[in-house]
Amino acid sequence: MTKTDPCPARLAAHATATAVCPTCQVAPGTECRKSDGRPLGDAHPARHTEAGGTAT
Repeated sequence: MTKTDPCPARLAAHATATAVCPTCQVAPGTECRKSDGRPLGDAHPARHTEAGGTAT
């Protein structure tokens, strides 16, 4: 990672705030969930794709 690369935590926060997660079917602003309903702690890769990687 270089100084010009966006921070992974910022990308995850952007994906969580702006995109629906196709994997766990949660709305924007809701944390991704594991199959047992507990918070994942990060966004699923499909959610990052949905967000379009526009956070910089």
